[in-house]
Amino acid sequence: MCAIAAIPALIGMGISIAGTAVSSGLEADAASKSSAAKEAAARQNARIVQAQRNAVIQEGAQQARATEIEGRQAAASGLAVVAKSGVSTQTGSAKNVPAVSAADAAAEAASIRSAAARQAWGYDIQKDQYLEEAEQERKAGSLGTLSAGLSGASSLGGLGIQGAGLIKTYT
Repeated sequence: MCAIAAIPALIGMGISIAGTAVSSGLEADAASKSSAAKEAAARQNARIVQAQRNAVIQEGAQQARATEIEGRQAAASGLAVVAKSGVSTQTGSAKNVPAVSAADAAAEAASIRSAAARQAWGYDIQKDQYLEEAEQERKAGSLGTLSAGLSGASSLGGLGIQGAGLIKTYT
């Protein structure tokens, strides 16, 4: 007769166990999904920064090439102007016009490439930071899932001990 009195308490205990198990599972799933979303966002940011880096390098190279071409064109047109004026382009400072213009253009092109490389280096650092953030989020997701699982297991263990005590009391 005493065992029959324990049935409602055991049913309640079973409901508590089921609720705890479901709650722990949902908590673990939420931790995993949250970290996965943050990890994906950090990896996407790293890809965006990589694209920005590549664009800076390409744009710098194009600007440098354009500057070099403009320097050669300026040298050629300067030489033509000097030649039209009747000055000999084979001797004196007039023959140096192309070399000076080309050297100036090359120096400016090198400066453009250097600036692009420095900017790209900044993007490289930013990308590495995003990738590190993604790795930390991946680890946090694993730890969050583990923590939720251990918490649930602990709660279930406590409920199991209570249930065993209840059965012992009524038998």
